[in-house]
Amino acid sequence: MPNTNGTNVTDEPRTNDCQDCDEGTYLHEGKCLANCPETTFANGGTNTCDQCGDHCLKCETEYACDECEEGMFLDGLTCVEKCSERH
Repeated sequence: MPNTNGTNVTDEPRTNDCQDCDEGTYLHEGKCLANCPETTFANGGTNTCDQCGDHCLKCETEYACDECEEGMFLDGLTCVEKCSERH
């Protein structure tokens, strides 16, 4: 159940920050979202938006990138500075 008036796990209480989200929404920076923002992915096990891997804009998991930042190349499931010789 969303916590609309709870506190984050910090030293200072903050109002309007969630700690948990309903199924189908994901916790990101104290808010429950239907979709996780760029550079994060929806972790259904924890109902949180978790960080994609380095230089990754869109991913399915931390280790499965779908789209890289500008200037980076997708090599398999990770972002690299230059393509490998097999490409």
